[in-house]
Amino acid sequence: MALTSVLLAALAAATARAGEGVLLFSQRDLPYLITNAGSYRLVEPIAFFSNHTHAIEVRADNVTIDLNGFTLRGQGSLTGSGIFQTNEWRNLTVRNGMVVSWRGSERSGIEALGESARMDGITVLSNYNGITAGPRALVSGCMGTAQNRYAIRVGDGSRVEFCALWGNPLDRALYAGRGCAIEHCAVYDNYGGLHTEEAGSVAGCSVVSNSTYGLLVVGTGSLVSASAVVAGFDPGILAGPGSTVSRCLVYDVYGPGIEMGVGGTVEGCLVRDCRTGIVSRFAANIRNCLAYNNTRDGIAVSNNCRVAGNLSSWNEWGGIRADGRDNRVDANHVRANDTYGLILYSPGNIAARNSSFQNAFACSIVSGNTTGTFHSFPAILDEPWANFGR
Repeated sequence: MALTSVLLAALAAATARAGEGVLLFSQRDLPYLITNAGSYRLVEPIAFFSNHTHAIEVRADNVTIDLNGFTLRGQGSLTGSGIFQTNEWRNLTVRNGMVVSWRGSERSGIEALGESARMDGITVLSNYNGITAGPRALVSGCMGTAQNRYAIRVGDGSRVEFCALWGNPLDRALYAGRGCAIEHCAVYDNYGGLHTEEAGSVAGCSVVSNSTYGLLVVGTGSLVSASAVVAGFDPGILAGPGSTVSRCLVYDVYGPGIEMGVGGTVEGCLVRDCRTGIVSRFAANIRNCLAYNNTRDGIAVSNNCRVAGNLSSWNEWGGIRADGRDNRVDANHVRANDTYGLILYSPGNIAARNSSFQNAFACSIVSGNTTGTFHSFPAILDEPWANFGR
């Protein structure tokens, strides 16, 4: 009778779990192989110490793993990954827990290589990589610190949002592939900050006190907006060809504040206390920016650039400098720079409607440039293209 009661109770419990559609697992189930779609829930903290073996391996589509607030802990340098899925499978969701000390070479706390993975509310601590996800992933509300390499790395077409990454000492905190969107993330005190490939979008991010670059957009045609890069090294924001950087703050960077590739646009940005504020080599459009208190030039361009409507002040070199040809420098205000307000080092440029106040020298313009007349203050300006200096 007693045995019958136990069996009936076990059957009832199993039926309840099946009815809920959630399968429970624990320490004794490890290594745990999932081969069926469904929802799985951890019921206790896990510590797994088998060399080069994944604690949980998923060989199915459409699997959800709820860590239920518990920790999945590895043994350090000889581990596999905490949770592993190859690129043969897709739609893995992992949520609500901490993944710690999975430090096997090139392994990750969570390694979800299939398409359309989703990571939600995960903290990764002291892994080789924190979260590695394949293409079209969504990583939301996660935190990561003290990884050997990346805290978060995602494939093409992914989205990373509302994440905080700090204290990752050896590589980039966040690395995203082509066509990714990164929004509202805080990236603080890492070796490298935030890196995305071409056609990426970065918005509303704070990138602070990283040892090398702050925000690196290396591909063509990316967009960076409403973000802050503070207290880093060379450069603050590096944007690839055809990219746009708008409404950003770059402050206290030991290198260029913003460095643009060919055909890029910088608009509405504030860049201060950097080496050079804004730099472009070719065919950039720099407009309506404020560059001040930089240790070299406020704005420096080479060839075929348009620099318009900017304010460049209190820089230790010049306000605006053009080294090459075919630049148009129009309707800027340069003030209180330590050398020249406006510098055109080569012929073949246009300078019009600029104002230069209280610089050591108003301008330095070699012959062969087309410029509106420089009028001293005070003056009655009767030329629409005149420049204004004192």
